[in-house]
Amino acid sequence: MEQGNLLNLTAFVLTAGYSSRMGDFKPLLPVGEITALERVLNTAKEAGFQEIIAVTGYKREALRGILENQGVREAYNENFSEGMFTSIQAGIRTARENQSSAYLLMLVDCPLVPVSAIRRMAAEHMVHPDCFLIPCYRGKKGHPILIPSQYGEEILNYHGDGGLKAVMNRYADKVRLLETGEEGVVLDMDTPAGYQDVLNMLKPKEPLDFRGRLFLIRHGQTEQHAEKVFIGQTDVPLNEEGQEQAQAVGLFLTRHEAKFEHIYCSDLKRSKDTAEIAGNTVIMLRNQIPELRPEAGLREMNLGDWDGHFIREIQEKYPEEYKARGEDLLRFKIGHDGENFYDLRYRVMKCLEKILRIESREAALRGEDDKYRDLIIVAHSGVLRVLLSDLQGVPLEEAVKMEIPKGAVIILDFA
Repeated sequence: MEQGNLLNLTAFVLTAGYSSRMGDFKPLLPVGEITALERVLNTAKEAGFQEIIAVTGYKREALRGILENQGVREAYNENFSEGMFTSIQAGIRTARENQSSAYLLMLVDCPLVPVSAIRRMAAEHMVHPDCFLIPCYRGKKGHPILIPSQYGEEILNYHGDGGLKAVMNRYADKVRLLETGEEGVVLDMDTPAGYQDVLNMLKPKEPLDFRGRLFLIRHGQTEQHAEKVFIGQTDVPLNEEGQEQAQAVGLFLTRHEAKFEHIYCSDLKRSKDTAEIAGNTVIMLRNQIPELRPEAGLREMNLGDWDGHFIREIQEKYPEEYKARGEDLLRFKIGHDGENFYDLRYRVMKCLEKILRIESREAALRGEDDKYRDLIIVAHSGVLRVLLSDLQGVPLEEAVKMEIPKGAVIILDFA
């Protein structure tokens, strides 16, 4: 794409927040040989933006040198303590002086967005000039967001809850998701763990070579409530039936001569207890009980503010949202920390990659020549569905409808 097509677009980079979840000032954190802010500004320049604005707030003086060296204009948000939306408004207030056709909302939190993704968004804007554009990686929404300037005044005058998302919800038919195939658009260094993911992305990776059997196990039956409940990451224990199902899992693994030293599981109680009971049932070749390795990445989907509440209660209190969930099960999510199936798949597959690297590293340290082995994962129905979707190439919309009974064991063989 020609850089000239970006001349009528303005990029503004948000740097104003406290970085409270990170615990360190994000714009100045090193990402490779340069700071996160420098990397984002360099990306905007390489993509062809002639007008780039940095929205500052907290610690603005610490950024002044970088902005001057980069020749970037500053828009100071004196209301930065009131949240990100005020910074978006400050950016638009400054950017609209340029008569831009659209604004590219870039976050200093997302320093690995590739230039190619931005140019694709700019090209899409030429075709759909009145649409909000959100880049995705394998269905998971990311950043930056492209905002047509025609919505600028409405954003500046909006003072309700929900910020930019609330404004965009008014124009649901004008929101386009653009699949980029680039993981950088979803890597967000808002927390120390997210920052580590960004740094890991910069490291060269050896190809994963897993050969063996993967045992995917759903936890056993849990304590039942008087009526149906949304149970995502709400922590509930196994009931007596669930404990018996966990013992049956151990017998199943023994009959199939599964050879393993570890059982990976969700760190939620129903999964851990299933893994522990199953492990205690297995008689290892060296008569050793396998080590439990709980992973937060294998937790069930986070259902946000609905988690742990009666379904009837949610239907009565949030009828429109409940209807929207039924109409778009894959993408619907509630609350700031809620997840949808695309978010869940991304999280779970990152966790599986981590597990495979650990297993490969430990096998190499033991000097094992034969890499064929068994891997045991105990988790939840949503987790198993997205794993099966990815590993077996089942479309996600079909995988989420799979019936996986509690205590079920699914074997995938990677010869």
